[in-house]
Amino acid sequence: MSQTSRDYSEKRGFIRIRVDAEVSLIHEGDEASAVCIDLSSSGMQVEAKRGFNVGDRLNVRIGSDHAALKDLEADT
Repeated sequence: MSQTSRDYSEKRGFIRIRVDAEVSLIHEGDEASAVCIDLSSSGMQVEAKRGFNVGDRLNVRIGSDHAALKDLEADT
């Protein structure tokens, strides 16, 4: 889909793909459950009950149910 044919709200460098996947957020050794709302090749939107500060370093893990696919793990 070209950028000109997309709705204005989706005119960004990378298209976001809706995921709704359970994720683990690890911050300074503490793990919190969250939900990944969507992913793009440059970021993700995550909803968690716990708050974090701008600049906090997190490790994000999204498990895979498929034997051929590894879990996604990213430092953010």
